[in-house]
Order: sequence, then structure tokens, then C-alpha cells
Amino acid sequence: MDRIGKNPDYIAVIYDKETGTSVKTSHEGAKASGKSAFGKWYHQSLYLNERLSYVRDWGWNRLSAAAVYYLETTERSSSAYRDRQQSVILNADYSYANRYLAQIVMNTTGSCMFMKGKRYGVFPSLGLGWVVSEEDFLKGSGQVDYLKLRAQAGVIGYNPFGALDLYEDEYLKEKGVYFGPASTDFEWIGGSTKYQSYKTTLLRLGNKDLTWEKRKEITAGIEAKFFGNRLSVDADYFYILRDGIITNTSDVNPKLFGFNGVATYDNYNKIRYQGAEVALNWTDKIGDFEYSIGGWAIYNRGKYLRYSESQINDYNKVEGSMAGDYHGYVYLGKYASAEDIASSPEQTFDSEVQAGDLKYKDLNGDGKIDYGKGTLDDHGDLERIGNQSPRYYFGINLGANWNGIGVSVFLQGVGKRDWYPSCESGFFWGMYNRPYGYLPKIHTQDAVEVDYSTSNWVVTNAASKPYFTRQVAYAANRNDGPLTFENDYYMQNAAYVRLKNLTVDYTFPSKLTKKIRVEKLKVYFSGENLLTFSPIYKHTKMFDPETLGFGDSDFGDNVGGLSGVGQGYTYPMLKTYTFGLNITF
Repeated sequence: MDRIGKNPDYIAVIYDKETGTSVKTSHEGAKASGKSAFGKWYHQSLYLNERLSYVRDWGWNRLSAAAVYYLETTERSSSAYRDRQQSVILNADYSYANRYLAQIVMNTTGSCMFMKGKRYGVFPSLGLGWVVSEEDFLKGSGQVDYLKLRAQAGVIGYNPFGALDLYEDEYLKEKGVYFGPASTDFEWIGGSTKYQSYKTTLLRLGNKDLTWEKRKEITAGIEAKFFGNRLSVDADYFYILRDGIITNTSDVNPKLFGFNGVATYDNYNKIRYQGAEVALNWTDKIGDFEYSIGGWAIYNRGKYLRYSESQINDYNKVEGSMAGDYHGYVYLGKYASAEDIASSPEQTFDSEVQAGDLKYKDLNGDGKIDYGKGTLDDHGDLERIGNQSPRYYFGINLGANWNGIGVSVFLQGVGKRDWYPSCESGFFWGMYNRPYGYLPKIHTQDAVEVDYSTSNWVVTNAASKPYFTRQVAYAANRNDGPLTFENDYYMQNAAYVRLKNLTVDYTFPSKLTKKIRVEKLKVYFSGENLLTFSPIYKHTKMFDPETLGFGDSDFGDNVGGLSGVGQGYTYPMLKTYTFGLNITF
């Protein structure tokens, strides 16, 4: 499908030699061949989903098949382009005696995001299942009500729907040089207006070989029910390989290409994920009391196998590392005095070390604290000190009913996550980030105090073990502030558990409600995000461990560091209290 658009509008300057005057005229860009232009603002979408099914049973066999056609297209006049994606999906399911199961899926999908010849991808998958509880040796066991083993492998195609025309060059039209003699201030002879030409700047170099990202997935799991269906178990292991992630590779292109500052996209990044998830639930009844206890947990780790990044030190290179790794210095204590500093290894990255600053461990024993040559063989005194990726997601569900009274509780959390406050995280660093920024209360109560009355500056409140160092502006800012270098002392434990939902309700007995011609009457209270427990609150109350990110994507300010915003400015999770009444007549 051809991209919708037209050639840019342009301005022509015509100089008439006979009259000595010049005329400036505006011209509308001509419609390109096979393309059209929008003249009005509008947004329209079309979705088409058609399905053809076939089912046949014979003996112990059952075969079902389906063909699905899906079309999605969106047009926007403001940007004069069209999103279009269509798929043909063929799938077949076979079972024998409800015991042996197989599924085959063939997905052929096309997208206008790519060049002709690269738009379509074929993504197959295969699934197998064995319902072990249907075998004679388990039937009637009295303990195992249902047991199924399952496995699946396949490829899924992914494209950034909305990132159009990355296969084409993109130019920026802007004002350039003036026309006309310099002696007349660039005004044409006989005229009083100076004219300026337009220039074009290459913003993006198109890649005609760009195509689908391929996600290769393998899963294996078990689904079971025991003890009269009171206990249910669901567990899976998964392996995901994201290959050919569409990536801006301008950082890895050699400068000799002459494309400094020009975006180029390629199927470059490659990430591997491995993990497991398990869910358990117990439901039972004792007389009129019904209850359920359930929970789930997910463990996931990722590793960057290939990553687009500029030339950096090997010790903090993303490629080859686990997703989310922190590398930093190991904390020994705080300098007690100038004498303590003089007798300790030199911190080469901080030329103004004073009493009350952090002291780090000389891991390689060379008499100084630094990051060496920045290679894997010589990374100085840096080592892996944490990982910011959440691990061990979990949830707990509790429920009970007795004589019309119902209670349900949902707890959610993360069992392990490290977090180091980044540059511009003013809610944590306060004046250590910028002196005119925030002043958290803890900075006035739990910071180092220094006696500056002699040349040997001495920490006076070391016995109380203050958490924050001596107060120095910009220590956690800029690119070389001593606290911008990650260390395990200020590494925060961002694990948490949150009371995500609490619901209490009461259903009035029907013998009472029918007297007022009401079939059912229930009153209830529901609360969201009522309580949160986290070690992070020991040193700061200004961050939500569930939303530790840069800024807020809703406002487009989710870029971190000096060129963006810090962490803690995300729109907060709100506590919600709801009271309600349900009436059925």
C-alpha cells in the first residue's frame, strides 16, 4: 500500500531583468504519483474481523479448525498518513479421547510500517497437551481430580504500530541563506524585501530492510486440581527471545559514516527472558462458613544479548549484562576527620572529599578509588551492587462468606527490587541535587554535622550514625557529583506489599427483603491502595515503590537525567473509598 502524502509546499523567487524587480510566489506541492493528500482534519478507523470455523467428531477423535481474517486501518488528516495491518490466521486443534491434545497455528501478518517485500511475516506455533487424569491409572484415584501437562513453542511477530515510514528518509525544511547582493542587505535590485532560501536537513536515514521483530517463546507447564477440586495448581516455565527489536542504532554507527545526529533504525537489539510463574488456590466450606486462600508468584530475569549503545566503559556496558544491573562502589563508612581522609585511599573522582563524605572500599588494592580503565579486565573498584528490575512479583487473595457477610482481600507486591535514586530525583536528594530545590524533613534531622572551627574538620554526631552525608549542593547532580556514582550505601530496598483491595459487603436475608418487594439487597464498602509496607519508607516517604519511574508518560516527561526529570514525579497511586448499595427487584 502506498503511503499517503504529497511533495512539500515551496516558495519561488522570480527576477525580471527588464523591470529590475523580483516576485515571490507560493506553490502547493504536487500530489505524488499513487498518493493523495488530505484536505480536512479527521480521524477514522476501520476494523474488520471475519472467522470461518469447521468442527468434526468421529469416534474418540475431535478436529476443529478456523480461518480468521483481521484488518485494522487508521487514517489521520493531521499527519497525512495511514496505519494499516492485516492478518490471516489458520489454526487447527486435535484431541483424542480428551486425553492427547495438539494445536497448530499459522499467522501471516502484514503491516504498512515496512517497505514492500518486507511487510509480511509468517509466524507459526505448536502446542501439545496430555491430560494425565484421563489415563486409567489415575481415574478414580480420589486425590487427583484433574492433571494436565502442556508445552508450547512458537514465533510471534511484533512491530511498533504507529512508528511509520522508518524505511524512508526524513528531512526537515527550514530557513537557510539569503538571496541577493550583500551590498544591498540581500535585497534584490529594485526591491525593498530580502528573500531567504530554504534548506533541508536529513533527520532520519531510512532502512528498506527493516522488518518484524520476532519473539520466540517456549513454555511448559502443569495444570491440576486435587482433593475434590478444593486445591488448584497452575505452574509454568517460560523462555522468551526477543530478536530483531526495532532500534535507533545511531549510537553504534561509526562517526566516519558522516551521519552524526541522524537517526537510523534497524532490527538490532536482542533480549532473552527466562522465568516461572505459579498460582495456588484452596477453596473449602465448613458449615455455613465458606473461605478461599490463593496466591500467585512470578519470577523473571532478562539479559541483553545485543544492545545499541555508544562507546562506553565495559564495566557498565549493557550488552551481555542482566537487565537492570547496577555497578557501583562498596561503602565502608563516613570519613570522620581530615586525618581519616589523609590515611585512606584517594577518591580520584572527587577532588573535594571532606569529613562526613562517604568512604569506599579499595577492591583492587591499588591505593585509590576509581573505575580503572573502564574495561571488564580493569574496572577498578566497581562491582555489581544490585539490580533495579523487579523480581518475585506476588499476589495474595483471601475471601470469606458467612451468613450474608462477605470479605475479600487482595495483597500485591514485589519481593525484591533495588533502586538507586537518579540525578534530578529531588524528592530524595533535596539540596544535594540542587540547593534551590526541595528540603526533605529527614535532611534536617538525620545528616552529618561537622565542626569546621579547626583545620582538622571533624564529624561531631558520628555516634548517632546519621544517614545523609555532609550537606553539599550538587553532590547528587551534574555528571560528576560524588553521589551520582552508584554505591551500595544509598541503594534502596524497593520491595513492597500493598493492600490493593479490601471489600466488605452484607447481603440482607431474602425473607426480610421480600417484605418490601426487593429480590436482593446488598450494601458494601470497597477500598483501593489502602496500606503499603516497604523498606524504602525508612529514609523517604516521597516515593511510591509501585511507580518508581522517570516523570509521567502521560505528560511526555519520562526521560531521566540532566536532560529530563528525576524519579518520583509520576502521578501517584490514589487511595479510593467506595460505598455502595445494590438493589435487585
